[in-house]
Amino acid sequence: MIGDPNPDWASSPWETIADVLRLRGIDEAEFEDMVGENAGFAAALRRGDRQIDKALAETLSENLGASVSFWLKRDSDFRKSGAKSSAADFDDPFVWLKELPLKDMIAAGWMRKRTSQFDTLVEALAFFGLRDFSEWTARYRGVMNSVAFRKSSSFTENTLSTLAWLRQGERAATEKVCDRWNPDAFKDALWHIRPLMRQSSPSHFLPRLRDICAEAGVAVVVARAPQGCRASGAARILSDNRAIIQLSFRYLSDDHFWFTFFHEAGHLVLHGENHLFLENSSGMMETEEAEANEFSERLLIPEEFAGELRQVKPYQRDVIRFAYKAGTSPGIVVGQMQHRKLMTENRLNFLKRRYDWNELSQDPNVVPHLPSASE
Repeated sequence: MIGDPNPDWASSPWETIADVLRLRGIDEAEFEDMVGENAGFAAALRRGDRQIDKALAETLSENLGASVSFWLKRDSDFRKSGAKSSAADFDDPFVWLKELPLKDMIAAGWMRKRTSQFDTLVEALAFFGLRDFSEWTARYRGVMNSVAFRKSSSFTENTLSTLAWLRQGERAATEKVCDRWNPDAFKDALWHIRPLMRQSSPSHFLPRLRDICAEAGVAVVVARAPQGCRASGAARILSDNRAIIQLSFRYLSDDHFWFTFFHEAGHLVLHGENHLFLENSSGMMETEEAEANEFSERLLIPEEFAGELRQVKPYQRDVIRFAYKAGTSPGIVVGQMQHRKLMTENRLNFLKRRYDWNELSQDPNVVPHLPSASE
């Protein structure tokens, strides 16, 4: 099952490789040349005749991304399962239904509660925009493999939970007034967004953040992730030529929120329109992730202050003084100093602003509140 610690993958690793190649516009011949293999290598991977050993895993990691352990486990799980169908295939729609985080989806108002299993299935299909279950594989196979590729090799997440979260983001984005995607306008808009980092309450900065982004063709959606989805953010281009940045406020602190927002913004600006970028754990495309990290860091702490940041002493007064000078918040400075190993992770955390989901849930533009484990 997809959510299990030892999943039964129903596809060869080629399914994941093919999706990455498609996203990057690379054909099979170019792929074979990239990894130093002869013609027919891609076909052998597709058939499952070519096993991924450590050397090949290292080559795939270097050229396509994800960790060496990801590729080794991907191949091992496939061979243990003996499966030959797509990773997105489910023979039984009620097995598929069981994998969804139905309790959280209903609690959040994404779906209505139904009394029968059949009616619940109909409701779930409607949520995903499907007329019947036969459309599932055709509509979601590519994105499902793409989501799986970006997950940790530990597979502690439920891929369908992540897909449900992404789908709700799309649904919420269609309800927002938003111009066409304009990457140049969005890049310029980010510098007008920076001052919002100093505001303490999401109820103050989120409406302005949405308005600025919408003028550049980016819908900003806040949706709490359901159980099994560890995503903190996602970015992609929708079919109606609008972009979406989806945020979960997973860590509920200003340093994490703003780093994630600018990270997703970096993906949209730097990496074109044919990708889904999902921030949740390891196992990602390392080059793109590193570039988005650097993009975010330059907005949190502009380059002209980067050298001075290294000289800031890890004391409250010094951090606050630098934050004011750099036009950011003390909590973001603390987060960046910790990230850059300029301060231990247990120091000055009280300077980070903590957000409250109860306050967020009062915002009519936030996707409905999900109960926490303690509620």
